[in-house]
Amino acid sequence: MRRSIASILLAGGLLALGACSTPTGPLTLAERTEQCRGRDASMVPTGRSTGDARQDYVCISRYGAGDEATYIGRR
Repeated sequence: MRRSIASILLAGGLLALGACSTPTGPLTLAERTEQCRGRDASMVPTGRSTGDARQDYVCISRYGAGDEATYIGRR
C-alpha cells in the first residue's frame, strides 16, 4: 500500500514538473514582438543578454496593466 501511494505521488510530481517546463525553446525577437503587440504593449529591454527574448525583453502595457512589476523586479 505504501509503495503504491509513493509511486502515485512521485508520478504526480513528475507531471507537475512537466507542466511547468518550456518545451518550445527560446523565443526569437520577432516572436516576442508579436506577443507584445497582441497585448497592445511595447517592448522594453531588461538589460540581460541570454539569447531568449522572453528574458531579454519585457512587455510593458501602454495602459499601466502589464508586466511592470516583472520589469521593475529584474532591475
